[in-house]
Amino acid sequence: DAGFYFAPATNAKNKNDWQLYFQGGGWCYDEMDCWGRSNSGLGSSAKWAKTSSMGGVMSDDCTSNPDFCNFNRVHMVYCDGNSFSGNRDDPVVVKGADGKEKPLYFRGRRIIDAILETLVSDHGLADANDVLLTGCSAGGLATYLHTDYVAEKLKTLAPKLNKYKASAISGFFLLHNTVENKPVYPTEMANIFQLANSTHGVNDACIAATA
Repeated sequence: DAGFYFAPATNAKNKNDWQLYFQGGGWCYDEMDCWGRSNSGLGSSAKWAKTSSMGGVMSDDCTSNPDFCNFNRVHMVYCDGNSFSGNRDDPVVVKGADGKEKPLYFRGRRIIDAILETLVSDHGLADANDVLLTGCSAGGLATYLHTDYVAEKLKTLAPKLNKYKASAISGFFLLHNTVENKPVYPTEMANIFQLANSTHGVNDACIAATA
C-alpha cells in the first residue's frame, strides 16, 4: 500500500503553507530489479518506520531551515520504483529469486492523486495558500516530472492557492556510460517506461513531442 508522513504546521501563521516532498531512492529497470526493490522499504510500506525525521528543507529546526520549518510538511514515500510515474492497470507477475510468483504494481501517478485527495479531505490542503513541491534525487526527478500535473490538481483541490513553486534537489540524471563504458541507461529507461506504462505518468506534451 502507498502512504505518506505528515507533520502539521507548528505556527498558526503557517497553517495554510505546505511543503510536499517526494522521497528519492533511484529506479528499478526490469522485472527482477523491481522484484528485489519490492522486498525493501523502497517498494513496500510493510518496511516503513512509524515516523519520519528528515533534515535540510524538511527539517523542523528553524535555525537551519528558517523558511519552511513551520509549514505543513508531507513526506511522500517512494514505493513505485520510477519516480511516481507509473500508471499500469494490471500488475506484473514476476517469479522472484525465491521461486515464488509475486504481483508488482506500478501506479505512482495514482499514488500522487490519492495523497493529494487525502490531504484535502483529512488535513486541510483545501485551504492551502502557499505550496512548495520538492524532492531529492529520484524525488527531484519526480518534482521535474510532476510539477505541472500537481499544479493542475491543486487548481481544483485548493482553490485559495496563491503561490505554487517547485524546487528539485539533485534531480537531473546524466545520460552517461557506465564505469565499464557501456551505454545501458537509454535501454534501461525505455524498458521501465514501457513496463510501468509511464506514458500516462509524465507530461503529455513531452510524449507528443517525442512520439
